[in-house]
Amino acid sequence: GPVLLRISARAVVLAPGGHPALLPFENNDLPGIYAGRAVSLLARRHGLLPGESVAVVGEGAELYALADLLRGSGAEVPLVLQLSGTLPADAGAEAQIGTPTRASGLHHVKSLSFESGGAAHKVSCDAVAVCLPPSPALALATQAGARTAWSETWNCFHVVAAGAGHTEVEGLFAAGGVTGPCTAAESAAQGQRAGEAAAAWLLKAVEVAP
Repeated sequence: GPVLLRISARAVVLAPGGHPALLPFENNDLPGIYAGRAVSLLARRHGLLPGESVAVVGEGAELYALADLLRGSGAEVPLVLQLSGTLPADAGAEAQIGTPTRASGLHHVKSLSFESGGAAHKVSCDAVAVCLPPSPALALATQAGARTAWSETWNCFHVVAAGAGHTEVEGLFAAGGVTGPCTAAESAAQGQRAGEAAAAWLLKAVEVAP
């Protein structure tokens, strides 16, 4: 039958990543609204699209990459709505700076309303991809005693980790999205550094153990 195991370790590397972030607009829980990384996973791994016409909303390094992925996979992208900043030079005619206000549809997304340039707009679509940096998954780290802090840059709490992922708890290391929004490549690099630091710390701890 089911067995519950308790494993005690001197060194632990926490890399739980983050939770998909949603934007606060009306009907943001309407079927047809997806997290950007979920849409990317569907397209890359399974060859599936969330809809035929997908509006992409958000900010960060993954916003335009997701729009390009959707187009390359055969979807129409009628809108790329960047929340702040300035548009890249190669953003395309469908890109705008603005804020989503309402998703419309009886049982599924049919359109997305947004404000841009001081005016109200509306675009027809059957899916919306919300592409934002994930919110760090802090639960395990805080339960283990790690310190968290608020970032004005990221607008979220994150685990405080120095150097190669050292937290203020002996033997506890953190890497990747739990320390703040980062790309997959940055997460992998942080994970390797934290793993190496944890191994070095463990060897030292074993050497000085009585």
